[in-house]
Amino acid sequence: MPVSIRKRWRLAWLVGALACAGCSTDTTTGDAGGVSVQLELADGARIDEVSYVVSRLGEELHSGTIHTASPGSTASIEIYGLAEAMGYMIQMTATATDGTSCSGSAVFNIFAGQVTTVAVMLNCKRPQELGGVRVNGKINFCAGLPWVEVSPLQTSIGNQIGVYARGADVEGDPIEYRWTATSGSFDDPAAAMTKYTCEEVGEHTITVAVSDDGFEYCDCSWDVDVTCVEDGGGTGGTGGAGGAGGAGGAGGAGGAGGAGGEGGAGGDGGTGGAGGEGGAGGAGGMGGAGGEGGAGGVGGAGGMGGTGGVGGAGGTGGAGGCIPDGGAQFAGPAINRPCGEVSCGAMEVCVDGACQASALVFVSSTISDAALGGPRGADMTCADLAQAAGLGGYWFSWTSDSCTSPEQRFERSAVAYRLVDGTQVSSSWNRMTMNPPPPGEGYLSNVINIDENGEIPATVLECSGSVNPPQGCFVWTNTNVEGHVDALADNNGCLGLTTNNSVYGPSTAGKITSLSQGWTDGVFWTCGTNNLRIYCFEQSSANPSP
Repeated sequence: MPVSIRKRWRLAWLVGALACAGCSTDTTTGDAGGVSVQLELADGARIDEVSYVVSRLGEELHSGTIHTASPGSTASIEIYGLAEAMGYMIQMTATATDGTSCSGSAVFNIFAGQVTTVAVMLNCKRPQELGGVRVNGKINFCAGLPWVEVSPLQTSIGNQIGVYARGADVEGDPIEYRWTATSGSFDDPAAAMTKYTCEEVGEHTITVAVSDDGFEYCDCSWDVDVTCVEDGGGTGGTGGAGGAGGAGGAGGAGGAGGAGGEGGAGGDGGTGGAGGEGGAGGAGGMGGAGGEGGAGGVGGAGGMGGTGGVGGAGGTGGAGGCIPDGGAQFAGPAINRPCGEVSCGAMEVCVDGACQASALVFVSSTISDAALGGPRGADMTCADLAQAAGLGGYWFSWTSDSCTSPEQRFERSAVAYRLVDGTQVSSSWNRMTMNPPPPGEGYLSNVINIDENGEIPATVLECSGSVNPPQGCFVWTNTNVEGHVDALADNNGCLGLTTNNSVYGPSTAGKITSLSQGWTDGVFWTCGTNNLRIYCFEQSSANPSP
């Protein structure tokens, strides 16, 4: 079919002398003519109604509609009585049942006593049959997997292997974790840190994958091979004997006995019991790590406790309990909170030229590894920085260990938390710790990205450009968005932020450019990472009421 459907109209002009009822045959009055129209339809087309208009010099002379819906009807019309003249026009429009619309026109002249034939070409346009689509593309950089830890790589049936992964996304998108294995099970296969249980003897592969799009396209993974062995039986008994020797020697000999005990996690020997006592002694040196190993294997595991004793010196940095909390740390009087010609006092911030009741918040200008001295040591750091900057007041750090946390010691501030430049971080404690936040809003109303001196340590662009932590982008917290310790860090990340020994489990950390939960609980960093900051929050007194 051509682009336009062409239909031809046949117009026949009838003279006034045409025989019809009531017509005069007097040639002296034969100055009128007629028009007869017949529509020739294309095969298969059906038009139920045709409209027409006859005009001359822009003046409409006659118009009407031709109904063709009835069976046998034709699109035809006869008009008589048009005066002899030049420049007549007929315009015709029609719509077919399939939606095709047609229109056309023709110019003609009326001559008395003559028959004129005029052809009208109707151009027809089919209805719209196609649609379009508009696509707006959004680029997403898939999350990466910069760190995986699996330890130990071999254990016996029924025992567990600790697994930990850290994903990273340059855009700060939420990251999902997925742990799978060729055999065995996980406590929580969707957690960043969990435990794998051996259930079948042999070599097995543990796989961890991360994604920031629900694993639809983005899927970054890593495989680790582990070995599951039998319980150990008689060999375990031999190991137990070695453990007993270690207990008596209290030195290197005892450690050697522990090495023998490793082969028998489930030793059957009674002498292993004596070794267990040695393990208890080791726990005192290593902060309990050796004692836990002894519990795993009764006899031989006692030897492992002896090994722990050798390394006990490394555990004296808070491996046992928590450092007592002595209240918010005082930073002296507020002498440097300028506001026009005056200076604001403690628990005040300059906003639009006036001092408003607010609690100051800043991110530390200093950086360190995770050996902060626990929350208590981090509190002192906050107070020292606030005093050096002339901010004064009482301070707590946004840090937690297994004994204390912001939820337990911070006052439930009803006034806004603000940066030193007056920018509001959150309207109150309750709003800041609301989980989840109101729909469409972040956990914070502004990022905590200004230090005690009013400087911005790092920009969003700098903090989004690398999987490794750029200088100043991340903050030690060991705290989740509700203000208490992060369970994923076994309630004691980096031994409660007391050690920089990366042998211990990592701590959760925040990102100073994040408004999502990532402001406090977005990533994990190993204890020896040496360029993280801390958050500092002002309190109204030394011992505020939570």
